[in-house]
Amino acid sequence: MQRSGLTAVVALITLALPALGATAASLPTPVPTIFTIRSLEPQPGDTVGGASGLNNWGDAAGSAFNRPALFANHLVLPLPGLTAENPMLTYGGAAAINDQGVAAGYLYGDPSGIAHAAAFTPQGTIDLGTLPGGVDSYATAINNRGEIVGFADNGQDNANFADHAVRFAGSVAVDLGVLQAGGSSYAAAVNDLGVIVGYATFGDGGTHAVSFVNGQVIDLGVPAGGFLSFAYGINNLGQTVGSADFGGGPTHAALFQNGTLTDLGVLPGTDNCNAVAINNHSQAVGYCEDRVGNQHPVLFAEGQVIALPFLPGTANAMPAAINDEGQIAGMAILPNDNPRALPQTVAVLWTPGASFGLPGRGP
Repeated sequence: MQRSGLTAVVALITLALPALGATAASLPTPVPTIFTIRSLEPQPGDTVGGASGLNNWGDAAGSAFNRPALFANHLVLPLPGLTAENPMLTYGGAAAINDQGVAAGYLYGDPSGIAHAAAFTPQGTIDLGTLPGGVDSYATAINNRGEIVGFADNGQDNANFADHAVRFAGSVAVDLGVLQAGGSSYAAAVNDLGVIVGYATFGDGGTHAVSFVNGQVIDLGVPAGGFLSFAYGINNLGQTVGSADFGGGPTHAALFQNGTLTDLGVLPGTDNCNAVAINNHSQAVGYCEDRVGNQHPVLFAEGQVIALPFLPGTANAMPAAINDEGQIAGMAILPNDNPRALPQTVAVLWTPGASFGLPGRGP
């Protein structure tokens, strides 16, 4: 795949902090920030790369060549499969990475397609197991205490067969429950206090953002007149971000905080927006979709929806994670002349010109 045109581009963005509330009031304001974007995959040939997780050292985790990968120090490092336990589980991806360098994600065997949640540690890869009677499991998040969450099927022999949110304890998946019998649930994020958020479905097809606390599934609600809400990220302040249909129309990025659901807005010229992650400075990232289907990367801060730069020659990008330095990891979708072909993607990193003095490695 041609990469020669994927050089860094710089955009000037001015932020006024604190973002999304008074919890960050001690931070300087305003903060002028210059974002650069670059590909994390210098080698040609990968058509399905992407970054899904990012820690405060600037290490990103994701996938390259259909396998879990770590992007660090301008290198792409493959994460090992489960060669000892199950030699078939070698494909997959990493969804998140903590500050200790432990990544969480999933592995699957080709062509079986059966996936197992996995932890990628300096000592090796660990199969995180499935629910009793279940087949598939996926890890979606890990915090700095090493707690890993995700989802798994509850067994095809179960009368209410569905995916359930889980917390992985060692190699055992612990069921976090559902909002309604027969529904499904998914854990999407966990903060360093152990608060887990995600979403759960009802029998009538509705989906609500939820939190999983002390064995309870807590409904975070939907806007008045709405039918859907999703929670995708949470920070250590308890601020949760996701999306919701405000009034039954297109979805907008949403903030769930102290029992209140706030519309974070949309980027002008787009219809639907999702916020997927939030850092401890209350900066949230996500993407908005325009009327022709292009995804626009955005930063949500101080009541604004701010466009982030694209890689040159592209018009699609989706952030997935933001760290406390303001670095953002995700993927860019490359132009494809064949409308029937699968989209080609590449892992990317947005780096701000000003950080908060954390020990990141920089661009």
